[in-house]
Amino acid sequence: MVAALNAGVRTIEHDTYLDEEVADLMIEKRAMPVPTRWIVEFLNASGERLQMPDYAFKKLIAIVDQHRSAMKIAIQAEVQIAVGTDMFISGDHWGTNGRELANLVEAGMTPFEAIEAATANGPLTIGPQALKTGLLVAGYAADVIAVSGNPLDDIGLLADAANVTEVWKDGTLVKGAA
Repeated sequence: MVAALNAGVRTIEHDTYLDEEVADLMIEKRAMPVPTRWIVEFLNASGERLQMPDYAFKKLIAIVDQHRSAMKIAIQAEVQIAVGTDMFISGDHWGTNGRELANLVEAGMTPFEAIEAATANGPLTIGPQALKTGLLVAGYAADVIAVSGNPLDDIGLLADAANVTEVWKDGTLVKGAA
């Protein structure tokens, strides 16, 4: 990770072996980890190999605690984090990628910081070529969701698509009441 950051890499996906040295360097280089904790938790909790080769499943089991520790180090060091997924995009798991935010809160972020990591920080990983998204300001794409409660009180609301009551895409209501 140190070599990658010194070479100009702007994101480190999974950041399993992030330590204090890497956290400090990420701050210095204005790079971000993208932890994707949800998939680690899901695969570990389910015990499902999901067509994973034996060696990959054994590696997953071996890094569960290390990955959790790396997230906590990054959050304690106040490294800016972006949310990404290695999510299943169909079937029973569709709409559950909001669970990543609960993992960030469990690791030490406030609910507001976790929401910011999932919205405003993603475009920052791309740089100047990023679409104008992630903020509710004039000139940006108005992609917004409304949920059935206050995620600042219960971040778990964002983990279930059933709690999403309205969706606006580019300012146009595409789900929910008019």
